[in-house]
Amino acid sequence: MTKRMCCSAAIRDYQRLQDAEAVQANWFPVEFAGHTWAAANNTAASRNGEFFKAIRGGQHESFLEFAYCRHDWVIALWSFDERVDCGAIAAEHGGGGRPWAAGFHCKELPFELGD
Repeated sequence: MTKRMCCSAAIRDYQRLQDAEAVQANWFPVEFAGHTWAAANNTAASRNGEFFKAIRGGQHESFLEFAYCRHDWVIALWSFDERVDCGAIAAEHGGGGRPWAAGFHCKELPFELGD
């Protein structure tokens, strides 16, 4: 294994640890599109389903990640629940994707953040 490969693996491992700590400390349930999602504001560059891996298998199987980027909110959806079609939900908001992972941009958050 080259030094670069070792360094890349160490960086990925570190990012996974950071993501796990962030999501465990900051996730909250949110109602959106008729489903309850485990949601978190993620400003990191990871932007993938790995972010929620630390809490998967608990009470939620659908995950919503959001972040403000330049002039829009970026919403990413992932679900391991076959009843939730992330692609169809994203399409309703001008985005797209697959049934298990999708996303969209919007000017206003399409859900309430609560208290």
